[in-house]
Amino acid sequence: MYTGITQGTFEVLRADRSPGLLRYEVGLSAALAEGLKPGASVAIDGVCQTVVELGVNGEVTFEAIQETLDLTTLSELRPGQRVSVERSARVGDEVGGHDVAGHVIGTGEILEVVQEGHVYDLRVGVQP
Repeated sequence: MYTGITQGTFEVLRADRSPGLLRYEVGLSAALAEGLKPGASVAIDGVCQTVVELGVNGEVTFEAIQETLDLTTLSELRPGQRVSVERSARVGDEVGGHDVAGHVIGTGEILEVVQEGHVYDLRVGVQP
């Protein structure tokens, strides 16, 4: 479960592709990487991913399978790109956003953006 509040954007250090799999590494800050273990859930650009490996300097490796690549924007990841990162919520932590549960099931297309001052209204189209 997540709160929907990203903890920052971090650089994709590596993105290795093989048939049906993207193995990629994100460089996290020491504070954000603290306490992470293989098997932990982390949201990368809003997509729940599982930690596969941890480096000594905050590098975290994830693997996205073909279904995830087909249904999300993770298929577009490239080294040097920045991604939003959110650690999963823990019991007892302050919830600064709102409870977010579920999994990404597809991508949408921004059809219209209407700006009024500092407010942006988006119209998003999705496949049925």
